[in-house]
Amino acid sequence: MNPRKVSTPSSPKRNSQIKAIIFDFDGVLSSFVVRLGLPLIQSVMMVKPEITEKQINKASLEVFSLLTTLDKKPKNTSLAKFSFQMGKKMGMTNFQALKFIITTVIMYLKSRMNIVPTVGVREVLQELLAEDYKVILLTNTSRKVIKKASETIPEIKEFDLILTRDDIDNIKPDASGFFKALEIMNLKACEVLSIGDQASDIIASKKAGIKTIAVTEKEMAH
Repeated sequence: MNPRKVSTPSSPKRNSQIKAIIFDFDGVLSSFVVRLGLPLIQSVMMVKPEITEKQINKASLEVFSLLTTLDKKPKNTSLAKFSFQMGKKMGMTNFQALKFIITTVIMYLKSRMNIVPTVGVREVLQELLAEDYKVILLTNTSRKVIKKASETIPEIKEFDLILTRDDIDNIKPDASGFFKALEIMNLKACEVLSIGDQASDIIASKKAGIKTIAVTEKEMAH
């Protein structure tokens, strides 16, 4: 049985048409920097210690730009090729670029289950879950990661719907995940609010006609 509280007539939600909120995971519910950003930067510094901040920022921007163009789950070979090209753009030799790929994979495997909740997010989720909002998670990450995240952010277990890259054919910025969520939950786009941090989140939700909030922080200035 769902332990949520029943909303009272005095609830501020009564005057809103918003019935559901769709959250992204990395960068919204949990720290993108800790789980994904730091492993990348650490790998770069290990392979090319003399690299400049400007070179790192330029390469990072290209990574985020790539994320806005993908709508299929990338194959491992494609990711390896992209990582090699990224290393070259940061001034690495072929040997360094190859070492960068290997180091990045090792660092990522070590940190991919390092879930650090965004400051204040659990309190926000608790407040929303106490009302009668439908709470949805739509993420490009895997269900395995979300299962692990529910140990650190237990409120995830109370979400009405969770859609990961394992549950949809096309990932964000494709809008099919949003349309699937609307269909399953029997909601209209005008009744939903989406919260994301990457351009891919914003592009996908706008394609679906959903009102969108972009979360930004200093480390995610791109």
